[in-house]
Amino acid sequence: MRKKNYSTKIHRVLLAIIIYFVALMAINSVSIKAASPLINTSEEFFEALSKQQAIINVDDIDFGGQRVTLNYSVTITGHDSKLKGAYFVIVGSDKNNDNSVVKISFKGIDFDGGFDLDETMLSKSESFEDIFGSAREDNRCIDANRGYYELTLEDSRIHNYASELGPAIFLENDNRDYSKSITIENCSFYDNVSYYDTIHLSNDLAKVKIINTDFYHNYGYKGMGFSVTNAYIDIDSVSIHDNRFVSYDINKDNFQLCGGGLYIGGCKGTVNNAHIYNNESTFGGALGIASSRNGDYGITLTNLVIENNKAKYGGAVVCHSLIGQPIVFINTVFKNNQAELGSSLYTLVYAHFNKANDGGLVQILFSSFINNTATDKDSFSFYRQEQTKGSIGIIDIRGSYIIGEDQYLKNESYNYQNTLDGARSDGAYNDGDAPIRKSPSDIKIKRSEYITWNEALSTYTGSIRIGYGNTYHASSNRSLVIIITIAIAVVVATGTLILIIKCKKKKEETKEEIKEEVISTPTSEIDATDDLNKLTKRELSVAYYTVNCKKRKEIADLINYSEETVKKDLTSIYLKLDVKEKSELIVKYGAKINEYFNK
Repeated sequence: MRKKNYSTKIHRVLLAIIIYFVALMAINSVSIKAASPLINTSEEFFEALSKQQAIINVDDIDFGGQRVTLNYSVTITGHDSKLKGAYFVIVGSDKNNDNSVVKISFKGIDFDGGFDLDETMLSKSESFEDIFGSAREDNRCIDANRGYYELTLEDSRIHNYASELGPAIFLENDNRDYSKSITIENCSFYDNVSYYDTIHLSNDLAKVKIINTDFYHNYGYKGMGFSVTNAYIDIDSVSIHDNRFVSYDINKDNFQLCGGGLYIGGCKGTVNNAHIYNNESTFGGALGIASSRNGDYGITLTNLVIENNKAKYGGAVVCHSLIGQPIVFINTVFKNNQAELGSSLYTLVYAHFNKANDGGLVQILFSSFINNTATDKDSFSFYRQEQTKGSIGIIDIRGSYIIGEDQYLKNESYNYQNTLDGARSDGAYNDGDAPIRKSPSDIKIKRSEYITWNEALSTYTGSIRIGYGNTYHASSNRSLVIIITIAIAVVVATGTLILIIKCKKKKEETKEEIKEEVISTPTSEIDATDDLNKLTKRELSVAYYTVNCKKRKEIADLINYSEETVKKDLTSIYLKLDVKEKSELIVKYGAKINEYFNK
């Protein structure tokens, strides 16, 4: 009876605790809603800022060109709510620590700069200032140039802004003392006008992350998608297309003004899964990229499609790589790009004309060049090569398909090279986006050569475009390797078949039967080898279920421990038994473990 009363009291206490927390959540919800009313005028918005309201829910608001200073942590949210004619200025903390960081978020906002573009303004014989006036210099959607902060844009759009530099977002190097973090996700930037760089981000201490974002129908000389320099970058799943080239009245020989869609300079990090097409510039129709002059910085670009871009120099890409800072393209398609010089790539190989500065490395691995054309019939051209004081850089293409009329680097046995007609006739190409597999275009590469490339691919996880099944071919003088490979394949296939039969048989056993079997097998009765004696009783149980095709979750249910514990046990088992994975555990110890547990 006492036990029953005691149990009843516990239940009452638990019920009281649950009611308390539900009430607390309801109170917090009401207080948040009370503190975050829907705001639909600029006066109400500024009043919320004056009270340092943490969450500001907005409806459509016309700011009429007012500047809005954000100097504390705030989240501004809407449901595709339009903020028209607003110029936001971020003032971050002057203390570089996590406790004082200013965190500013925009979610579900449509930023409309209100600039009504008359395309007759886009004269190619006048300067930006002459066309739009100097007063537009600070008319930016987000001026993020002050202090230490974290800025996040999610599910938002920025359009109809016009400013000389960075009309959408602006960050410059004159505030290098403060680290900054900028994250842009699921956003769009379009119909913005600039002298150059729709988004201009340049700061040594900046971390820039851009994911699943589109840049299109912007107007300028270069960087119409965005420009990021001297920062750490993580760019993934971006689309940069159909941006209009406007030359204005500027120095058209300035190599630094390059990249019709995207410019990256002096950064460290990666660009993945980008589609850059239908852009134009003087240098680098799609992309301009320069490695850092200091430190061991390099840029890796994977899974890009760069097509239908135009430029005077470098229809697809302009590169400037210094020694020690390589630029590496992996699994990239260069298709139908056009130029006067260098249909695919135009390269600067030195810092200036007066001092020796050795060129670096531009490496292109497992990629495709298809029908890129240039007036000079050269796919790769060097910028004023005769004037360089140092050695020229290296363009290294490996495991790639080169199909077209332009001249490419020759004597590279690890590339397939042919004209369009030649590729069609030998079955390597049918006017699609990639060469045809299992055709003469499959590239035969010596295993020793392929292994030397793996340093550049050590962190690459994408699908490699090379050979049958996206892997390398052993060349004809590697017959021994082929024989060994076939033998290994037969052994693996046999082992796999046995394992499938075992798994099917074991799955017919019920959970209760297996539990009873394990529990009835005391550790003291196991005649284990020295290796198996290293395992604890629980690890022996985990090993038994593992070699009998049970998944981690199933094992966790059977031994009444968490899945995380099972995962840790497996790591310990592999370490103690000196095996790398499940298949090796089955091969080396499967029979012995089953023998112990089935006695």
